[in-house]
Amino acid sequence: MVHKVLTFAFLLGTAISAYGQYQISGRTVDNENVGVAFAHVLLFDATSEQETFVAGTTTDGEGGFVLSIEQGTSVYVQVQVLGYVTYRTEDFFVDGNVDLGQLILEQGSQQLDEVTVVGRKPLFEQRVDRTVVNVQGSVTNIGNNVLNVLSKSPMVRVNRAGNEISMMGKQGVVVMIDDKPVQLEPLDLMNLLGNMSSNNIESIELITSPPSNYDAQGNAGIINIKTIRGEEGFSGQWSSNLAYGRRPKYGSGLNLSYQRDRWYAYANLSVNIAHDYEQVYIQTESTELGTTADLFSLRKPTTGLYTLESGLEYKMTPKTTIGALVSVLYSDWEMDSWTRTLSIRGTDSTKLRTTSYEENKLFRTLVNLNMQHTFSERSKLSLDYDLIKFERKNPTRYMAEYEMEGTTNEFVSSATTPVTVHVLKSDLEHRFSDKLTLEYGVKGSFSDFGNQVVVGEQEDSGLVEDPNFTDDYSMDERIYAAYSSLGHQFGPKWKLQAGLRYEYYDLDLSSTNSGRITQRSQGYLFPSTFLTYRPSERQEWGLSYVSRIQRPGFLILAPYFYFFDENTLFTGNPSILPSRSNQFQLNFSHKGLMANLQYNWESDPVLDQQPTLDLEGQLLVVRPIQGEKRNALTLNVSHPIKLADWWNGHFNILATRLYQSLDNYSEPFIKTSYNYELGLVQNWDLGKKSVIEMSANYYSPYYFGVMEIDPRFQLDLGLRKKFRSGIVLAFNISDVFDTGSQWPSNSDIDNYGLDYGFKFDGEGPVFRLNLSMPIGRGKPSDRSKRQTGSEEMQRRLN
Repeated sequence: MVHKVLTFAFLLGTAISAYGQYQISGRTVDNENVGVAFAHVLLFDATSEQETFVAGTTTDGEGGFVLSIEQGTSVYVQVQVLGYVTYRTEDFFVDGNVDLGQLILEQGSQQLDEVTVVGRKPLFEQRVDRTVVNVQGSVTNIGNNVLNVLSKSPMVRVNRAGNEISMMGKQGVVVMIDDKPVQLEPLDLMNLLGNMSSNNIESIELITSPPSNYDAQGNAGIINIKTIRGEEGFSGQWSSNLAYGRRPKYGSGLNLSYQRDRWYAYANLSVNIAHDYEQVYIQTESTELGTTADLFSLRKPTTGLYTLESGLEYKMTPKTTIGALVSVLYSDWEMDSWTRTLSIRGTDSTKLRTTSYEENKLFRTLVNLNMQHTFSERSKLSLDYDLIKFERKNPTRYMAEYEMEGTTNEFVSSATTPVTVHVLKSDLEHRFSDKLTLEYGVKGSFSDFGNQVVVGEQEDSGLVEDPNFTDDYSMDERIYAAYSSLGHQFGPKWKLQAGLRYEYYDLDLSSTNSGRITQRSQGYLFPSTFLTYRPSERQEWGLSYVSRIQRPGFLILAPYFYFFDENTLFTGNPSILPSRSNQFQLNFSHKGLMANLQYNWESDPVLDQQPTLDLEGQLLVVRPIQGEKRNALTLNVSHPIKLADWWNGHFNILATRLYQSLDNYSEPFIKTSYNYELGLVQNWDLGKKSVIEMSANYYSPYYFGVMEIDPRFQLDLGLRKKFRSGIVLAFNISDVFDTGSQWPSNSDIDNYGLDYGFKFDGEGPVFRLNLSMPIGRGKPSDRSKRQTGSEEMQRRLN
């Protein structure tokens, strides 16, 4: 009896086991529909965060294959064979026998070695001149936005309230996307990055020591965002987001690309609308003006940001590629606000209510023509021409009501700024050997700039212009540059790269009222040196020196005007001169640990939004000023944390010693200060491609010019879910406790006769829902990203 029971149980188990097996079949063929024999067909589990191997086989003489798998599992198939590009299917769920049909393999441009090793990139990579954040190396970055990814990156601080991104404790970072600077106002830039899905981002380069082939512009370094571009066939991504803090925000984006044979085309379109809510507090006590003022402003800006970029590349011959790029950006910013001011002068007090409506419309077009030619395996040439058309219109209407006197005053300010830029660029690279490489190039930038500013009171007879502010500016600027860079590998451990860049700067700025404001013709040399020592695969030392320059942006030279009330003005400064900096940096990386020690000394630093007094006009004027020195010693240390397979994270420490010397007030302002920043990110893997993330940051008090910024703490939470279809759904809460969106600051210039306090209070918390969906199918392409020739000029249109 027992024997019969065991026999029955064995037969039943065998039947059940056989019933649970399903077959996945298909046939591999080439472009001519000929079967590809002896190809390796590998089956992977798609539900695992890691590449978990399930089963494998090889194709028969006709290219056919059969794999067995248990039911109820999401998988994908990968095909590898010598001489062909690796093929990967989309994820699919097995609930029966599956016939994949014909899998068409593309001929590979390079022959594979006998063994192909597939590995995952680390989240952070340290190089001698930059730190690389591999965005796709973290599952929590999927479905997030680029601004949040930046805020969690080493050395980077994102000030959402002040619309500022800094690196290694220094302000004025150049932000680039695919080697092209983003020509946006800080507010528009923050909105763009806050609505850009990280699903389309391959990596972010934090270039703290830019080499000589980059423009010398930008003392604080470069953040270069590399997008995922170029796939065989048709592919793309659609994403959409919805957010709410005190007011709604929403947007959508579409990225499409197509590549076949010699043609490659792509188009990116995005629309984002943000209704924001801001509160501003300004307290002023001036012994020089004899007044005390308490100002509160409630601001409700609405930003519409519309971008379109389209490019086409054609490979004329195996050695020559031509391309064209058209980029259009339109920003429609408008704001309703009201301001209440209580002023006391002696025994008299005044209550003033100012309502304003401001528009800021920006329209920019960029046309780029590009050619790349390879002379040989060791030598290649690239040529670029850029044409930029840029125009900004900024009209504002104010109505001031004096409550006690019962009188009103209506005044307006308006600025129209057209800019035309032509850029020509040529770069040549030649490898003398595997150990010796020479790069050199030339560049010319030609800018024509205008700025028409009108400020006046609206009376019954019409507009009465104020001659103190109304003016018509014009500028003619020429920049000529040439560079050379030599790289040499000394054995397996040492590498040296040395470069020299020369830039000749010719500027002529004048206005109708003031005549010629400035005329400068200057030539500068910018040396750079990088030394790398790599004693092992997991350890590297780097030492670098670079020289940089910070030229004022066009909108600083062509000052804007914003009045909180009749006695409080925020504006630019056309007298600002370029600043120079020199920087040494020591890098060390070992396994996951990264450390950077940097010393930067800067002459004539530009410090934005510093309080000054206009005694003649009885005004508080907040504007950029020029200091004498600004030296910073900064240490950054970061390291990943892994407490369990399902629990990992990352911490970052940034400490700075800052020395500043300014001579813009009644007495020299000399200050040595210390500050630090702590960052901690924790990820909890819930399984089935669901992750919870917590990000916490603390910022100690720090000085910027004469302003001391108070300490802040911010906590963000997020939940991300990826489905089998590739759809990603993410929910984030930024500034959970409403502590990170408040930025109070106070001046430290008592001897100037001015006590000035400023507090910006933005929205917090903000709840955001993000949805992204892949479109089409494709395989990675080896097309190289190209940059335009107008990197510096585009950035300075900010």
